[in-house]
Amino acid sequence: MEIESPEIASASAPGEFIHIAIEERPLRRPISIFRASDTAVSILFRVRGKGTNILGKKREKEELDILGPLGNGFPEPGKNPLFIAGGMGAAPLNYLASICSGGLFIYGFKSECESELTRHLDLKNHRLLTVCEEKTGDCVTDILHKHVKNKGNIFAAGPQAMFKSLTPVCKTVSQKTYVSWEERMGCGTGLCQACAVKTVDGYKNTCSEGPVFRFDEITEEAYHD
Repeated sequence: MEIESPEIASASAPGEFIHIAIEERPLRRPISIFRASDTAVSILFRVRGKGTNILGKKREKEELDILGPLGNGFPEPGKNPLFIAGGMGAAPLNYLASICSGGLFIYGFKSECESELTRHLDLKNHRLLTVCEEKTGDCVTDILHKHVKNKGNIFAAGPQAMFKSLTPVCKTVSQKTYVSWEERMGCGTGLCQACAVKTVDGYKNTCSEGPVFRFDEITEEAYHD
């Protein structure tokens, strides 16, 4: 979905998100910025509840109540970046990948039908490697060790289970790893502290101090069962 807003577009950076108010729902929905132009931002989302169902029925010329851009995004990708995306984690990484070149984008999804998302990605300047768990039994982290050598910094986005499985590899490499952390959010500005995540430096709000964190900041206690 493309949303026309020159103000948000000009101020946005990869890894940041917008907070969208949806009729009849008490809380806004945080959605990562998928790409940005001079006058608009785009979002990529999966319809899976009442809120996203309402959002998915919006049509051209309708107005949205949006806060943004919010959060802290990714640092500069540098040379030969390695992107690791799981499911809808491809959204924030797509924006980052669109501003650099020469990287490897490893994208994992559970079923073959989810491969449809790849046609929306802006990866002409990168190599794309897809992993379908349903088809091969592998996930992105199963093949990561084969490709991490001679790559630059690592950027990851996806479910917390994927982040947890990254630990054995990322602890043994010299590259810095940054993750876009997924957490339920309330206000989106750090006031309600509903999205606090435990880090080595104490609790931090995902919405205002993240959603991007250094991977070595996140503690084991931060992961949900």
